[in-house]
Amino acid sequence: MFLFDSTICSYELLAFLIYSPHHLRFLEELIVVNILRAWRIMPLIIMITLLSTIPLQVYAQPKPRWNANTATIEASGIVVQFFERKPQYRFWLPGENETAVYIVKFVKIIEFLDSDNDNQFDFRNERILAKAELDAHDQWNITAMVLEGSSNSTELRVIMQGYVAVITTAEGMMANEKANVTFINHIYDKDVEVEGYVVKGGAELKIDVIISNWPWHSNDSKLALMTLFAGHFRGKEKVPAMHHERVRERNTHKVEMRDPETNHVGVFTFRENVRIRSRNGSTYEMKVNATDDFRPNSAIQYIVYPHFEGTLEHDPSILIEKEEESMVQRIFSSPYIWMGIILTIVVIGVIIVKRR
Repeated sequence: MFLFDSTICSYELLAFLIYSPHHLRFLEELIVVNILRAWRIMPLIIMITLLSTIPLQVYAQPKPRWNANTATIEASGIVVQFFERKPQYRFWLPGENETAVYIVKFVKIIEFLDSDNDNQFDFRNERILAKAELDAHDQWNITAMVLEGSSNSTELRVIMQGYVAVITTAEGMMANEKANVTFINHIYDKDVEVEGYVVKGGAELKIDVIISNWPWHSNDSKLALMTLFAGHFRGKEKVPAMHHERVRERNTHKVEMRDPETNHVGVFTFRENVRIRSRNGSTYEMKVNATDDFRPNSAIQYIVYPHFEGTLEHDPSILIEKEEESMVQRIFSSPYIWMGIILTIVVIGVIIVKRR
């Protein structure tokens, strides 16, 4: 324990010692003794600081919860709100909604003719046959349930189901048909492998997009799911900086949303295959593609689905990643290291003065 503790370090005593030449030497020796004692434990302080920079695995995580009043999922590593109770996902890190809120909004499903058959949606040139808007909140039924998952996990499942109006744009066709669209949202309390893909426990929301009974208007048409990206950063609504890449080793596409004011990255990822369940009971997979329309004032992606008969199932997911700091950054962001540096400078200064 330091000799120079708070009981004697009052303003009055310090003033007395400083302004009394007889006790000035005593004050100097007292400071040196305590500095040298502090210096002896510096290796321990540095060791503790270095250990504190090593990320530790948290084994016991709270189970995800559903708040029906706010249509919000609360988990240890992510909070997801179904804004206005429709397929508009607002998500952030717990306690950091003032820093960064990411938005992934499924806007509409577009039936179109792929003129050059490149599995892309050229929104300027493709012929659009029909549209189904997904942003009417009164068309969605939301139910939540807690289930036992694989690997002794607990799953919170939130199902959003609705019959959406499919409005045709071609003349002479029926103009008021419906399709069954469902978003099944899964989050687990621990890492779970689902069909070869590891869903991060408490931090990643897996979304099953299911489209069935689509009233096709051509045997050659395809569907494009219009997905909008946005965000609120430090209280300001912005379009994040976008980056889209194909992760070959995982057969997935990864879309990153960044803002220079945060060290968070909002991630939207999806597998490049969809499962088709045909009306005769057979199941097979087909390829998915995506067309990006990323601009300074808007960020939109069209996920292109093939023509199918029956039910289509696709499984994107959302999560937030923190950019890793280097070991040097973690060390020098520690107040203990800076305390040690300052203490070292003081000790060296005192030794130099005494030797003079």
